[in-house]
Order: sequence, then structure tokens, then C-alpha cells
Amino acid sequence: MLDNVLTTCLIVLVPAFMLGRSLYGRNRPPASKLGRYASSIAMAFGLLALLAADWRAGSRHLAALGFDFPLSMGGLIGLGLAACLLAGFTLSLPAQMKSTKGKIKEAQALTPTTRSEFIVFSIFCIVAGCAWEVLYRGYLLWALPPKIGLIGGIVVAAAAYGAAHGYKNLRQFAGSLISAFLFVIAYALTKSLWWLILLHCSLPMLSVVAISARNDAAARTDAFAN
Repeated sequence: MLDNVLTTCLIVLVPAFMLGRSLYGRNRPPASKLGRYASSIAMAFGLLALLAADWRAGSRHLAALGFDFPLSMGGLIGLGLAACLLAGFTLSLPAQMKSTKGKIKEAQALTPTTRSEFIVFSIFCIVAGCAWEVLYRGYLLWALPPKIGLIGGIVVAAAAYGAAHGYKNLRQFAGSLISAFLFVIAYALTKSLWWLILLHCSLPMLSVVAISARNDAAARTDAFAN
């Protein structure tokens, strides 16, 4: 019973809610940054609580969700790949900051600027990074393949997760779908969540550090010019 409830939440209710909020809430005043972080944290905890109750009721092992320990070969390869990707992303940040000013301006709407915002944003990154990987990769690729096959499970899980990012414009929506498919396929190949959680938690934090550094540099330049 709980399996069906959780699966419906993840592939129908959450994507529908996020799409509806992004499409029909454009004319409303934007919520505060802390409000956005807190609402996402609350949603993630609610879904994780439902998953925990479902998993406990079924007396299932965490390994079925992708928490392989000791690490499988796929998990080790994944961690190595994650380390390389994070290193490459970090090294490429200065160039990205110069070439994507429009994206930076858009991202600043969610970038923390105060101490309290940084604290809550850090919590958000950890909770969201863990929750969405466990739910949309570990859980859905456990629940869906027995019913619709592995390929079907990958398609449904990726489409649902992409849609759960909402819709700002076609480019953003396509990017969300592509990244969702990449993460789902990566999990299907390695059967390990550790490295995907590491990526999911780290990438937003690195981006925020880069944006903050760029803003500080711009502020110093303006102060010097004046």
C-alpha cells in the first residue's frame, strides 16, 4: 500500500505540483530565499519519512536503495568519476562565470547572501541531494522495473524528476530532463547512490561559492572605481 502511495507522489503529485507552481505562480510575489529553502527541505523530509515507514514495514535492506556497503565495483568507479567531475567543474568555474552572465543573474535569485541564508542553504543542499537521489533513483528504480521493465523505469523516473524541477523556459526544462536521464542511467549502471549523492550535494554548493566570489570581486571593483 505504502509503495503505491509513495510511487504516486513521486511520479504524479510532486511533478504536477512543481509544474503548476512554476507555470501559474509567475505573477505572484516571489517567496523569500529562506522560505524556498525551508519548503523544499520540508517536502524532502516528508517524502523520506514516507519511504522510511514503507521500508520498515517491508523489513527491507538499505542496499536495495543503492547504499552498497562495502562499496561495489560500480560504486568505486562512480566515486572516482565523481571526484574527476567535481575537480573539472571546480577548475572550469572561472570560465563559466565569465561566459554565462545571464544564467548567473538568474541564479542569484536563489543564491544565499546572509549568514542565516547560507546555513539554511547548506542544509537544503545536503537534504535535497540525499533525498532526491534516494527517492528518484534508489526507490523508483527499485519499484518501477518489476512493473514496467528497467527501460520503462528509467524513462518514468527521469521524466518525473525532470518535471519536478518545474518549468521556467524550454531550455531550462530540457536541461532538467537531460540531467535527470543522465543521473538515472548512471545509477542503473552502477547500482550505487553514494557517488550520485556526493555530486548532487556538492555541485550547488560549488556554484554558490563561485557566484559569491564573483559578486565579491565585482563589489571590490566598483568600490575601487568609485
